Amino acid sequence: MLYKRHWNKTEGLTPFFAANNSACHAMEIDALHLPAGGSYTGDTGAQEYGCVLLSGRCDVTGAGFSFADIGNRMTVFDGKAYAFYLPRNTAFTVTAKT
Repeated sequence: MLYKRHWNKTEGLTPFFAANNSACHAMEIDALHLPAGGSYTGDTGAQEYGCVLLSGRCDVTGAGFSFADIGNRMTVFDGKAYAFYLPRNTAFTVTAKT
């Protein structure tokens, strides 16, 4: 099985592993890269999302919830990672603060 993927650091959402393109049939892995002030709006659909911030800070908002100032490290070497969870059928917006 080939698990290695290349990321060219483009802004926006970059899919790495999906059920239809890898041996990872039970999960999908994407990267979301946003500049400070940039945002991404999505919907979890039939999937649950577990999101891990590798660096920076962000806000996550949606109908009935608002998570402010998630994250506190500028690089992956600056301590423990921060994460948030979104249940199925949840519309959301992630806004990068740094």
